[in-house]
Amino acid sequence: MYLESKIISEDPIEELMSKMTLAEKIGQMTQITLETVSKRKHSTSEKLELDDEALRTALLEFHVGSIINVYSNAMSFEDWNFFISKIQDVACKESRLGIPVIYGIDAVHGANYMLGGTVFPQNLNLAATWNRELVRDIARVTACELIESGIHWNFAPVLDLGRHPMWSRFSETFGEDSYLTTELGRENILGQQNSGYSVAACAKHFLGYGQAHTGRDRTPVLLPDRVVRELYLPPFSEAVKSGVATVMVNSGELNGRPVHADYRLLTNLLRDELGFEGVIVSDWEDVEKLHTIHRVADSSKDATLQAVRAGLDMSMTPFTFEFSKLLKELVEEGLISERRIDESVRRILNLKRKLGLLPRNKDEFPETIQEKSIHIPSQEERVALNLESARQSMVLLKNQDDLLPLKPGSKIVLDGPASTSLPMIHGSWTYTWQGADASAYPDDISTIATAFASRFRLQGKVSDIDPLDHDVDPIVLCIGEIPSVEKPGDVNDLDIDKAQHAFVHDAILTGRPVILVLFAGRPRLLKDLSDKVAAIIWAGQPGPCSGRALADLLDGSFSPSGRLPFTYPKHSAVFHTYDHKWADKVGADYGLGQSFSMDGFDPAWEFGSGLSYTRVSYEALDVQNTVSGLDVFITIRNHGSHIQRENLLLFVSDEYASITPAVKKLRRFESIVLDAGTERIVQFALPRADLMFVDEFGKWVFEPGSFKISVGDLSKIIFVGTQIGLDPDQPSR
Repeated sequence: MYLESKIISEDPIEELMSKMTLAEKIGQMTQITLETVSKRKHSTSEKLELDDEALRTALLEFHVGSIINVYSNAMSFEDWNFFISKIQDVACKESRLGIPVIYGIDAVHGANYMLGGTVFPQNLNLAATWNRELVRDIARVTACELIESGIHWNFAPVLDLGRHPMWSRFSETFGEDSYLTTELGRENILGQQNSGYSVAACAKHFLGYGQAHTGRDRTPVLLPDRVVRELYLPPFSEAVKSGVATVMVNSGELNGRPVHADYRLLTNLLRDELGFEGVIVSDWEDVEKLHTIHRVADSSKDATLQAVRAGLDMSMTPFTFEFSKLLKELVEEGLISERRIDESVRRILNLKRKLGLLPRNKDEFPETIQEKSIHIPSQEERVALNLESARQSMVLLKNQDDLLPLKPGSKIVLDGPASTSLPMIHGSWTYTWQGADASAYPDDISTIATAFASRFRLQGKVSDIDPLDHDVDPIVLCIGEIPSVEKPGDVNDLDIDKAQHAFVHDAILTGRPVILVLFAGRPRLLKDLSDKVAAIIWAGQPGPCSGRALADLLDGSFSPSGRLPFTYPKHSAVFHTYDHKWADKVGADYGLGQSFSMDGFDPAWEFGSGLSYTRVSYEALDVQNTVSGLDVFITIRNHGSHIQRENLLLFVSDEYASITPAVKKLRRFESIVLDAGTERIVQFALPRADLMFVDEFGKWVFEPGSFKISVGDLSKIIFVGTQIGLDPDQPSR
């Protein structure tokens, strides 16, 4: 129990606030990192040691309300509980009012900072599963393990769109599409917050982060307001509707205004229009960066003034108490009212109350996870979920002459840096911030090579192959990228590195069929290699079950079902998304003396691409008008002899509109399982909103006209009049 409170008011938050000094209130708005109250870095062999004097300075002198992050490496569940308990003992037993801190961490793909915790595939992999239930279950396990560590705040999910593959945080997104991100983001939030584990989710990064034309992290973004509203706002709008507890602010600038200083975005849009009532928290040092980087504030004090006036509740400082000092001065000088401070403090204390860190009333105190009547997943359940998510997330992009699946126990040559690298198969935010330190990974995680040893007959390395040997055993080449994230992850191109390119080329020269497996948190360009290898698998960064999942895919233990949640580029500087405009399709001839060619959109693989071992056909597409919109029916059939998961994607194309329409937009998807030799009719309901777009005034509008509905390889055009319903003079065709 964190707080033995003497509060007896029916409204304990207001009673508590009435007793708080200005300094105590401002302390609640201050967030520091664990490093600030620790003596030294820790490692896998040396435990963290708190600096008692620094901790008391933070909590008793500056009344800090939140501590976050790791110092350097992941820690065990026991260590997390030990150190957080020490922190809470000072906050609750030694401070005047006994208010506990709220501890936060970036558990962005599972309990990635807990030794012994479940590290799941990256979000981009989860998007490739198209499986809402899977995403919710994973979020539920993550929340459970956070509470088992003593942590109540998770800085996830990322709701930014992955529309520029060079961006270093591409792997943290749910892909390039707004609707897919909206759906999976909601499932993540509900899994964390609605499972009884007292965890606050955090929708980040509001708004437009990651869309810089350079692809570099935290660099300027220019987006028309109508595009912001149509593509980038819906995931956050749905997050608010789903009750997300906190929102983190975009570190960069949007249309010339740093978001941390943008009242229009943080207050007018997020608070007033979307109705968000939770806590708005800054990202790392971003209040100070209004002065040092963005240069819209001529001093640190001015930066603090701008951020708090814009609507910020809590500043991730994270190493100093300058924010607290400056904010106190601003209130004392009358530049910020104490009433404005009270607004933020009330939100922060209410968050702590909802999480059980503060009593809800005089008779209600925090419960431990063991005291709650909720399901605690077993270790077997967690491993099974992890394996299933890894399996469903891998995308088979090429399978020449049906080389795959291999026969169980086949002879293969397994090679490539990713076959023995744990960082490559896990990605960033894994045991360390960048995820690149192999020594930080637990010893019990299997590499690809270790997992394959019991499944296939391994025949050495590519360098062992005699060029005169005419053996046809395939080569499985696992290549990838060393993980990185945020500014350290800025890259200059998407090509696979020269050494790996040469390595793949050498394997091709052996004459044996090459199965190329790419472990990367984004698309990496294969260029001339694509046509020369027999099979290609985008494996992403599936985590600790990568080896078992890949082996299952290769030997046919399951038929792949993953589908790309992004458009895989073919060229170094052409990054179209699937919802490109018609002008993007026009070829280089531009109608010079002849009809337009429409080959301008030329990716390596399109959004939604992915092969299976079983033939599934799409049949009998039917579109019907209803009072509220359209009903779409599609019959799908599994012609194979094995069970198959099929991800159905429904696209809508507005044939003509006053704002140039996209070629198509994803409006519905469903992940279903078909038994061998069976068929199923799937129904999609499309309300009027799915036929609308945002006009030049930022308003959602509907224009009557023809719309093409596409599912799989089938499509149908239907005319929709001013009122939803079929125009009798324009029948469906």
